[in-house]
Amino acid sequence: MGDRTVLTRHCWGCGTALNVPKLPGGGDSPAFKCVWCEAVNETAPRSRHGRVRRNLEHAFTRWGGRVLVAGVVVIALAVARAPVARFAPVVYPESPAARLAIAALTLALLFNVFFNYYHAVVAEAGSVAHLPRPVNPRPFDDDTWESSESESAMTRGTGIADGPERTDAPEVTRGVFAGCRLCVPCGRAKPRGAHHCRTCRKCVAGMDHHCPFIGNCVGDGNTRHFLLFCLYVALGCGWSVAWAIACARADADGYRAFHDALFDYDAYGKRALAIAGERGGSMDDLAKVNGASAFFQALFAWTYATLKAAKMNVRVAFEQSPAWVNAWAFVCTIGGVICVATAGLFASTLNAVASGETYVEALKSRSSSRGGGGGGGAGRSAGVGMASVGDDDGGELRDVGRGRGVRGGGDDGGDDSCARGCTAAFRCLSGYCPFVTEFCGCCFWFCVPSEFGPAPWSKIGMFHLRQVFGSGHPAFWAMPRASPPQGARGSSQLKKE
Repeated sequence: MGDRTVLTRHCWGCGTALNVPKLPGGGDSPAFKCVWCEAVNETAPRSRHGRVRRNLEHAFTRWGGRVLVAGVVVIALAVARAPVARFAPVVYPESPAARLAIAALTLALLFNVFFNYYHAVVAEAGSVAHLPRPVNPRPFDDDTWESSESESAMTRGTGIADGPERTDAPEVTRGVFAGCRLCVPCGRAKPRGAHHCRTCRKCVAGMDHHCPFIGNCVGDGNTRHFLLFCLYVALGCGWSVAWAIACARADADGYRAFHDALFDYDAYGKRALAIAGERGGSMDDLAKVNGASAFFQALFAWTYATLKAAKMNVRVAFEQSPAWVNAWAFVCTIGGVICVATAGLFASTLNAVASGETYVEALKSRSSSRGGGGGGGAGRSAGVGMASVGDDDGGELRDVGRGRGVRGGGDDGGDDSCARGCTAAFRCLSGYCPFVTEFCGCCFWFCVPSEFGPAPWSKIGMFHLRQVFGSGHPAFWAMPRASPPQGARGSSQLKKE
């Protein structure tokens, strides 16, 4: 084998000078593993967004999340107040004990909502501080990072360059950065499953997504609280909607009066005709319409008339109805939508936890499966002690010959067109308005671009769920608990501290 030029990179983890492995075609491997600390190094820096764009995204998403947190608190209090103050006196007018029981159950649900919401907001989503600091956190800023070397080191199978080593670097334990990548914005090691959040500006272990409704990321540290928050919000809104329906059945006359006034089409038509006539859109004026200008004027007049007449119908209907109708309409519309959305979000997140694959990893798995499997060949061509990595999106190291994990299971099932279209739309929108993208991602949970994994009650699903909820009986998983339960991720670290 003749001599040829190879690149030398200093490992970001331990500072060891390493030769970049070659691909069969003669090019350099895009990523490789250090033979000492086993950190995943990249051959060339990846393109990133500009500083101005990152600052705008951070400010917009951060402040938008704080507004949503305040909105969640206000809406939760309003939905919880309706069964106690409005519906219970109508359903049980002569039973104080029944009204007291309704109030007690409502307060219990509200306590669990706010307890888990508080911990989901303020808890550390997922810390990577247990890993030591890298020796060379800015590997691409070094002017001596590239050199011409013969291929003798590569043929010996060590992968270590013959050049001088850094003597001022601290000692790094062998294999301490196994499978870790370098987070360039943080300058810290990023283990498998960890991702950098541009909104929080830090790396989050086991990051699922950044939820604007809690103003925080969902990771290893608060996944349990986030799941329980979604569960209790769905139960609480369903509880309020059930009592709203019971109240409408108990006061059928009041509900009928509201319904008749709201859908009084004769009064609606008369109001619309009167308002349109005031703006030059009467029947006589419509008969004289001649030309585009007169046509658009009449169209505007009738559009305005129909909307204003509908608004007047709604106002008259509420004025002629009992006091509980206002709360009934609020709970059935806002509370019903929140109930369906949070129930779906809970089911989707629970299924993802049972599958052992986060939302971010599901996006990357789907994109890598559509983009082609260039990483496998690269990995097989790496030299001894160096594993090449083919995913350019900064994902976790994929060992050669291993599948995509529990969820993938080999072949990538059917490619859902809805998930494909929604993913493309979300990626396009995220470049201009990340806050709207995160809001839509939390609401439209059914567009998660990943396949259904194992059932939560299967052996594999229960194994992953116990890493979040602990080793206790599932009947006690929904109990309020601030610290991680026994057997969950983080409980052993808590004891060591």
